[in-house]
Amino acid sequence: MSHKFNAPFWRTFTVANPAAGSNLTRVNTGKQSVRLMTAAFTLVTSAAAGTRIVTVSASNGTDVYFRSGASFTQAAGLTYTYGLMSSGSDYGVAGGVLHVPLPVDGLVLLPGWQFTVTVVGILAADQIGSFAGSEFVYPTGPDVEWQASFLSTPYAQS
Repeated sequence: MSHKFNAPFWRTFTVANPAAGSNLTRVNTGKQSVRLMTAAFTLVTSAAAGTRIVTVSASNGTDVYFRSGASFTQAAGLTYTYGLMSSGSDYGVAGGVLHVPLPVDGLVLLPGWQFTVTVVGILAADQIGSFAGSEFVYPTGPDVEWQASFLSTPYAQS
């Protein structure tokens, strides 16, 4: 029986823009687990009055196991970029960029689990767009084994 030895690998991805006035959901449709490390997207709010609050969450389709949000709101008629990352601080709206914290080790999504960007107070003309991120991918399957990492040259004996 042959075995495949796979190691986690890093990849970047994009998500298609949802329809105006809609939130964004990304489902981990692969057969592998992923660890979302960073992401960014824009929110363009219409001129209609109202305050928008951006939150991100992760769930297994039934139970939400992670929820986070920006510490600042977005008013009408503005375009902000939201950065999702495990480090950084809430520094306000610096140059139109807001920080949304992720877990320190990244956000794990098992196969079938989903990541959602929700805009509380979203209006029909508001638009989430340009979603891009990076993640570690952990291959799984019946013939995949994890192989420990070793130094390529042994320690010298003294």
